[in-house]
Parts: sequence; C-alpha cells; structure tokens
Amino acid sequence: MAANPDAADGLILTACCSVYYKGWLGTKRYTTLAGTQLCRVIANTLGYFPGEKLGFGGLEAKGVMRDWGHQAISGCYELAGSSVDYEALLSTQPNPVLAVSFVGDKLAPESAVQNLVNKFKAAKTEHWNLDGESIGVPTVNHFNWVKKPQQLAEKVVGWIQQQ
Repeated sequence: MAANPDAADGLILTACCSVYYKGWLGTKRYTTLAGTQLCRVIANTLGYFPGEKLGFGGLEAKGVMRDWGHQAISGCYELAGSSVDYEALLSTQPNPVLAVSFVGDKLAPESAVQNLVNKFKAAKTEHWNLDGESIGVPTVNHFNWVKKPQQLAEKVVGWIQQQ
C-alpha cells in the first residue's frame, strides 16, 4: 500500500509490528536483536531459514530473513536490490491505518506495534491493544485470537464504517 496507496482504502494490521529492536522494552530489546541476527546468520549460511526445524517460523528464503534482520537492526524497511524508498512512502501514504495488538503477545507487543504505527506520519492512525476478555478469548496471544475472530471482526467492521 505504501508503494501504491490507490490500491486500498486503508490498512488493518493485526498482531503485526516492526521488529526494530529499539521498539521492544527491557531485556526483550536485546534478545530480539540477538535472535533476529542469529536467524539472519543461519539463513545466510544455509541459503534458507529452516524455521520449522528450529521452532520459529517456517521455511523462509534467505533474502526474506536478510531484509527482516536488516529491519531489526536499522529500523528501516529497505529491501535488498530494490530502489523503492519504503520508509519515505510509509511516511507519506494517506490512507487510514488500524493496528491491533494483544496484551501479552510476546511476538508483537504493544510497543513494537506502536513503533510500526509511528511510521505512518501522514495517515490517520488508531492502535488498539486488546485483552482476551474484550474479544471473547480467555487468554489472548499472537495466534489464538484467530480461533474466535467474531468479536474482533465486529470491532474492525465498526472501525471501517467510521472511515
């Protein structure tokens, strides 16, 4: 959407964050940095990332992990070999953005989600940090909200209707 804002009327991000290590709090900042860079080294060494064997993610291309690791250390979305300045495009894209994070999500915590939201400088943004009770899930995390999406979907539909 950043490269082609006319392709969509808005953006909804669910459990989606910037992996930039400075967007994480406390010691998680440094474990995130170390983990992302280790994944990057493994992918560069093997030519791919065997996430399913390592217990994190799935089978990923070396280039994806290289770009992800670069974003983690620099904070910038810069794809190797691309002349597109995604950082500039994100900051100028005008469409509304809704970001949803979940209390207790260790893979996309509120601070890291907000770090991504902050990139949309020209857009009207909204960030909800929801607990399980507010969406009908006893304890919510990065994945399980999708098993009972009805209440969250209703909230999102309300947001869409207000745009």
